[in-house]
Amino acid sequence: CALPISQSEEFGYMSGIDPSFCSPENTKHNRSLRLWLPLHLYGISAFRAALEEKILITQYFYRKILEKGFTVAVVPELTVVAFRWAKIKCSDDDVDDTNSKLKLENQFNRKLNDCVVKTQKILLSTTVIRDVLWLRFMVLNIKSHQDMADLALDLIERCLNKQLEQ
Repeated sequence: CALPISQSEEFGYMSGIDPSFCSPENTKHNRSLRLWLPLHLYGISAFRAALEEKILITQYFYRKILEKGFTVAVVPELTVVAFRWAKIKCSDDDVDDTNSKLKLENQFNRKLNDCVVKTQKILLSTTVIRDVLWLRFMVLNIKSHQDMADLALDLIERCLNKQLEQ
């Protein structure tokens, strides 16, 4: 029977290639195919609308986090908001210089992030810019909508109150 021979690796045109690993779903992520198909089916207007929604959610989160008294690194241009709590009340014994206050603020923000992430409802990431720890809220998923931003704001506020009580 010629069928097993034609599907074996020893057959001339397939030498060294396993055909079961050659289809798009078995190869490394093919980003162009993942982009091309929805673009072809739904058009560019669907992509524009989705991006506009994510930017509006980010602007909404930015306004609300400022209202809660947080410091924001910069006005967001795309879908990331870097913020932190910088209103740490310290006694003179706790803080002997600016660097010590910054360390206390960074510890506070790290604990705030840990509290939010521990809920397993949203994920905030952190970054350090010039020795300052910033929490980051990012709207990256197509399934993220305003209710997710509201949930994040609620969790952040609850964790903030919890940290301030300690």
